[in-house]
Amino acid sequence: MGPLLDLVPQVLWQLFDKICSIPHPSKHEQQISLWIKQWAKALKLVVTEDSVGNLLIKKPATMGMEERKGVILQAHMDMVSIGPTIKFPHSPDEKVEISSVNHYWQLLVAILANTPKQ
Repeated sequence: MGPLLDLVPQVLWQLFDKICSIPHPSKHEQQISLWIKQWAKALKLVVTEDSVGNLLIKKPATMGMEERKGVILQAHMDMVSIGPTIKFPHSPDEKVEISSVNHYWQLLVAILANTPKQ
């Protein structure tokens, strides 16, 4: 377990820490894809996978919000290599340590706190 687990919200950083512990460089996303599918199914979410490995996970609306517009989130499963602390870049064993995560998290929180609500 890494230093991320001391950050809040803890559930977010626990998931992030778990994702970071699974090798997932470009063209080698099978392990992370399998973990994501298992995670989503454990939450009783509908998971489909297309012929090239893209995942679609559907979550029903929160009760009372069924008539609202839906939200789509898109992400990639591979880890993009940057920075001087990378070990085994572009391999299934790729690892990176980012000591500045907390700094950038606090910056993001501050930006969001000062963003006008519509």
